[in-house]
Amino acid sequence: MGKEWKQFWAQPQYWSLFAVSQLVFLGVALRLLEGWQDIPGMIFFMMAFHFLFLLYGAEQARLEAKHHTGELVSSFPNGARYYGIKLAYWVSHAAFWYGLFVVVLLLCLQRQGEAITGEIAWIIVLYTGCNWLVPFFVYMVLGYALFSLLPSLTTYVALAAVWILLSPYNHFVQLLPSPLLPWLAISDLNFSITQHLFTTEHMMISDGVRWQRLLAVLGAVAIYAAAVPLVRRKKTVRLLLIPLLVGLILIPAFAPNQRLTDVYGGLTLEPNPFRATNAYAMNAYTMNIRHARDDHRLSYEAEISMTGKTGPIALALWDAIHIDELKLDGKPLPYERAGNWVKLVLPDGFDGTGVLRLAASTDAYPDVNATSFELLSTLPWYPMEPEEARDPMGHAKKERYDITLEGVDVDRLVTNLTKGEGEALAGEAYGPTLLNAPYAVAGQHVRLIHYPERTARQKLDAVAQLTTEWNHKLNRNVQLPETVYYVSSSANLSANPAELFIKPQQMWLGDLVREKLFPPS
Repeated sequence: MGKEWKQFWAQPQYWSLFAVSQLVFLGVALRLLEGWQDIPGMIFFMMAFHFLFLLYGAEQARLEAKHHTGELVSSFPNGARYYGIKLAYWVSHAAFWYGLFVVVLLLCLQRQGEAITGEIAWIIVLYTGCNWLVPFFVYMVLGYALFSLLPSLTTYVALAAVWILLSPYNHFVQLLPSPLLPWLAISDLNFSITQHLFTTEHMMISDGVRWQRLLAVLGAVAIYAAAVPLVRRKKTVRLLLIPLLVGLILIPAFAPNQRLTDVYGGLTLEPNPFRATNAYAMNAYTMNIRHARDDHRLSYEAEISMTGKTGPIALALWDAIHIDELKLDGKPLPYERAGNWVKLVLPDGFDGTGVLRLAASTDAYPDVNATSFELLSTLPWYPMEPEEARDPMGHAKKERYDITLEGVDVDRLVTNLTKGEGEALAGEAYGPTLLNAPYAVAGQHVRLIHYPERTARQKLDAVAQLTTEWNHKLNRNVQLPETVYYVSSSANLSANPAELFIKPQQMWLGDLVREKLFPPS
């Protein structure tokens, strides 16, 4: 591998291009980066740099063909070892330039006055590793392999096509069917919608991304092994290629997709259309929640202890939450849905107390994403009584919650319940708050780290000022809760007596504060 590096530094026509790219990167970073959240915006510059790696790999193959290196190596007893060393060299080459990029990036962020914590640094390393380091390596391998298979000038046209197919450009030119794009693109496909919409996913590495990058590396290595005659003639390699090809087929068939579906929409609860309904009470919830870690998928089963009387009742439940099963005391219960409301009838013979069992699932709730979710106590992602759902600030009441979670790292979960052994949560609250994303916790203030602390505080100050003004206008005495969460939920602003949820992005707060904190009686 040392000889490969010596050869590289002896060829200024190559290393000078990489060095110039570093200087251009420095200029672009200084000009565009205002914070670490802006890193994905450099995607198009990095795509150009990917093409440089592709050409470098092809140039290595061209020089070897020119000097008949393959014929010479094949005459050695351990000639195949040369190609193994070359693969290791490409790994080190990609890592070297990637390391320089990351160092320059962190220095630029520091110069901008950005406070880079250990958690943020780890997010940056994981994100750039998947979207910079892996493509550097894959493009070099593919460039070499394709020129080895087709050693002619027309190969460079094919290289340009491969570059487009493996980049987000394929999304615009549609050279292949769009369902193939998430498995071809070795890049962040979601940055345009995660920056402002699904913020908890911004620069997060999902299971789908990991599987796609593994697919890209395995595919590149398989093509490389098939392209080099000396390597593909090895019996061991031929045997390994079979399970490798099987894996390349199975991964897209069964693994999660890296693309995030755009299901964004404002979460607004319309008036209850089921007026002639009886009062009832939900007293205790036992829930098992499963996070699928794939797009917006989540499911749960809930057993709810309730009291009421025979006749129709209504409950609030987002229409994005599909009811898979609804039973009362073990017997199926018919229901009617209208928007975000559900009407059901407690049958004759109901003795006033019972257990309502609900199995529900969703693949379109915008507060649930591939690596994260924000399930707020103030929103009807779980069955809520009508008055509490319409005005949690004025009508919320405490219930008992016993919740188990699947597919969730409970250690990083932020919740208003008490964490027990394993994945169990329990406690009494004005609804369960379950936040699964990177948050900074300072006393009673919880902030999604994607939002600068200063921006979050300014938004809270604006809400407090508007609350004071509305108290004066309406002769009310609404007090903001002491526990404040700065979240990315589509609801923008909501509150109950114990918790206040704010989305610290640009929006008009006047009417929102009036609607959420001072609803009409």
